[in-house]
Amino acid sequence: MVWEPILDVFSKSIDINGYYHWDQSFTEFKEKYKLEALRTTPEYLSIDFWSRQRKELRDKGWYILRVGEGSFSVFSEDDFPKPYTHLDYKRAKDLEVTVSANIPPIIESFKLMMNNKASAEDSILELLRVCDAYELVIDSISDSTGYHVGPRGNFKSSFKMAMKKNTGEIVEFDYVGQIELDYSLWTEDKVFLIEAKSRQRGGMDIGWHKLAFPAPHYMEIAQRHDLDIIPVYLIRKYSKVQDQVFFFVFPPIEYDEPLVLNDKQTMKPENIFKVDLNSILLSGQQRLETY
Repeated sequence: MVWEPILDVFSKSIDINGYYHWDQSFTEFKEKYKLEALRTTPEYLSIDFWSRQRKELRDKGWYILRVGEGSFSVFSEDDFPKPYTHLDYKRAKDLEVTVSANIPPIIESFKLMMNNKASAEDSILELLRVCDAYELVIDSISDSTGYHVGPRGNFKSSFKMAMKKNTGEIVEFDYVGQIELDYSLWTEDKVFLIEAKSRQRGGMDIGWHKLAFPAPHYMEIAQRHDLDIIPVYLIRKYSKVQDQVFFFVFPPIEYDEPLVLNDKQTMKPENIFKVDLNSILLSGQQRLETY
C-alpha cells in the first residue's frame, strides 16, 4: 500500500479544505516524503477506473486525481463527488452491422490483432470503421451526412479544470500535461472524441477525465465553426462466449472555463449502442470461405 505511510500528510488539508494539493512534480514529492513508489508516475496519479484507486485511499473515503506534469490532488468523497462514471449497458440499442462482400480477408486480419492485448483497442476502432458502425451511430443521433476520421494520439495541452464541492463551490486548477485521444470523428456539426477500452471484466467505472481532457484542445476550433464536442466511451467486453462493443454517447461538453470534472449530469450517457463482434467475425469467416 504505497500511500499508507504518508496518509497523515494529506489529512490536515483534507480536514480543512476537503482536498490536498501538490503543485510540484511527483518526483519531488517522493523525495520529500521518502515515498516508495517504483512504478511510472501515471500508475499512481492517472487512474482510469474507480476500482483502480488505491485501497488505502478508498478506505479513507479519498481518491487521487492528476493535475498535469506530476502534480496531483487527493479529494474527500464527503466534499467532492467522485469524477467517475457508473455505467450500465442494459438499455443499449443493437446496431445491425453488415460485412461487405469484398472485405472478408480484412475481417480475418482484424481477428488476429484483436487477440493481441497491446493492439486490441486500435484494431477494434478500425474494424468498426470498416464495418460502418460509426456511420450507424452518427445516423442514429444526428442529421449529419458522413464523417471524417480526425486527429488521434498523444499531445500536450493546458487548460483550467475544476472540481465541484457538494456545496456547489468550484475549486479551480491549472492543468498542464499530456493528453491521449484514442480516436475522433468529425461531421459538419459535431466532433466525437472517443476513449476506447478492451476488458474482460469491469470497465463501467471510467474516469471522466479520460473522456473530457481532450476537449479543451479542440474547443477554439469547435466554437469558431459552431461544432458540438461529444465525448464517447467505446468499450469492448469479451469472454469465451461473447464479444461485444458498447458505445456510450454523452451530452455535448459545454466548455466555458473551467472544465468541471465531477458534474454528474455530464456523466450520464444520452445514447447507448451495442455491436456484436462475434457476428461480424463469423460473417467475415463465412464470406471468406466462399471468397
